[in-house]
Amino acid sequence: MILLIFSLRFQTLAIKPRSTFSLFALVRASTLLVVVGSGLALYSAQVRSFPAIFTSYMREMAMSAEILVLQNRGDGGPEGIRLISSLGLPAQEVAFGRSIDLEADQILEHLGCTRVDTGAAVAGPNDQNTFAYWIDACHLGVTSSTPRTQFVYATRPIAEAAYTRVLLQMLGPLAVLLFAGLLELLVGIAMRRSASALDRLLGSLGRPGLTPPEGISIDELARPAAFFVEANNHYAASAEERRLLGEAVRELKRGIELRLVTDISFSARDGLLSFTDVDLDHAPCAQEFEVHPNDRLAVATALGDHQVMVEFRLASPTHSDWYLLLARDPYLPHCWRSGCILRLRQSRLSKDRMLQHARLTELGGMASALSHELKQPLFTISLAAENGSLLTEGIVDPPVLKARAKFQRILEQVERARSIIGRVSNYARVEEEHDEVFDIVEGIRNAATFVRPLLVQENSRMEVIGADAPVLVRLPLVGLEQIVVNAVQNSIDAIASRRAREPELAGEIIVVIRHEEIGLAVEITDNGIGLDIPQPENAFEAFVTTKPKGKGTGLGLYISRQIMLEVGGAISISPKLGQEPGTTLTLRWPASVVLSSKAEAVPKDVGKAAA
Repeated sequence: MILLIFSLRFQTLAIKPRSTFSLFALVRASTLLVVVGSGLALYSAQVRSFPAIFTSYMREMAMSAEILVLQNRGDGGPEGIRLISSLGLPAQEVAFGRSIDLEADQILEHLGCTRVDTGAAVAGPNDQNTFAYWIDACHLGVTSSTPRTQFVYATRPIAEAAYTRVLLQMLGPLAVLLFAGLLELLVGIAMRRSASALDRLLGSLGRPGLTPPEGISIDELARPAAFFVEANNHYAASAEERRLLGEAVRELKRGIELRLVTDISFSARDGLLSFTDVDLDHAPCAQEFEVHPNDRLAVATALGDHQVMVEFRLASPTHSDWYLLLARDPYLPHCWRSGCILRLRQSRLSKDRMLQHARLTELGGMASALSHELKQPLFTISLAAENGSLLTEGIVDPPVLKARAKFQRILEQVERARSIIGRVSNYARVEEEHDEVFDIVEGIRNAATFVRPLLVQENSRMEVIGADAPVLVRLPLVGLEQIVVNAVQNSIDAIASRRAREPELAGEIIVVIRHEEIGLAVEITDNGIGLDIPQPENAFEAFVTTKPKGKGTGLGLYISRQIMLEVGGAISISPKLGQEPGTTLTLRWPASVVLSSKAEAVPKDVGKAAA
């Protein structure tokens, strides 16, 4: 029943072996089989000794009768019913006589017998080889002494004594068998408890901090349980490490645009970097980057390396950021099995800031020297102009009035020269700025007031077109003002350059603020002379300028880009749309810097308090 499966279908009995079976049932069945089989074998062995014991008791009864006859020989021998006892047997009634008529004397009825055993063979179902024969029989014997005397006694007490002796001989082995049964019961209980505890343990797979369970008392199960606990805790710790690593990778992907990639290949002819993006949360997908023409040689040079680490830019004119490719394990001349691509916004910015610090430190020294050398003559010129203005005060003569106007003009130009010196010194000073909450429309308009004298001087108009409601942002206010001032100054210079060709030109600078899907954009467009540079993104490099010699430092757009990169924004420059010449400078910020576009959402005083 344990090893086979019995099934009855359509009045047909099917028997097939089991693929699995119960260990507990097999142990119990094996134990019971041993116990019952041993008991039956012992019983059979003891029962086989019954005839010999029974025969020995019969001999003792005959010997006891012989002795009794000999003791009463002088009296003619015993007659009638006598009570005798023999070794190992209880006292028993025995009938004596010279010639006993069993039927006449009704001895059999008195002794409780139904048949008489004379020693002759008896055929039939109850012969001398059956226990039932001797239970109901009386034995007829004859003494060997003279005079010969017959004696009759019931064999039932003898048979019972012999069988009792057989059972008493089995008590020791039976006690052993009972102990074996009890041991089987205890083992079964221990196995069930151990299996239950092991089942609960297996159900806790993956749970950290498991301990060996209580209730496992079988050594063969305790060792696997301890090994399972150790392996499970190691697995749980590894799973937690993988989870933390996955979160770290996701955080890196969000923070620095880290891409885990496989099957990386590069085509030097097309400049396409192809790879499979491995995302922890989505299915892998094939992608490709078009590498900037100026960086394709650097990528192609690294194709034969076992481990590649190369920086590159994208060919798109709207992307000025740098990327770092790390690849290893090449399996083809231009292919690698695995690697990663990360955006070098912060890393590239740090290197640019080091370059900026180095160059601006030199510029700061030059500006400091120029300031020291120019302040004294400017002070002298200013003092002379003020004295001339005071000397001519109150005189209404036309030539004197013209002289006073010239003196005033000199004072204005001296102040402008001082402002220029201060502005150049500001370029050389790098400060850490803090974010503030403000209305970006109002911030741009306030920045425009710094260059209003230039707008008036160059006869140019500036208009700020914003949203109907304030747009609250969290940005460095000083940085935004510096970008706007620099952009307006560049626009004024471009308008002046075009006006040299078209004297009747009306200068116009339009600032448009609009919301985009990815965040906020500000476009500063002028109708100046336009861009005169093959690749507009090069305008953001340090010390690159298209202005005449001595009029531009080449640092304005460079510092503007640094400020935008620090807040996660982007800056680009392009020709003005349409047929008319001009330039458009576009500033873009992510949606995270925009706090509100409704005046009632965040009051101004709350925003300032938060800042």
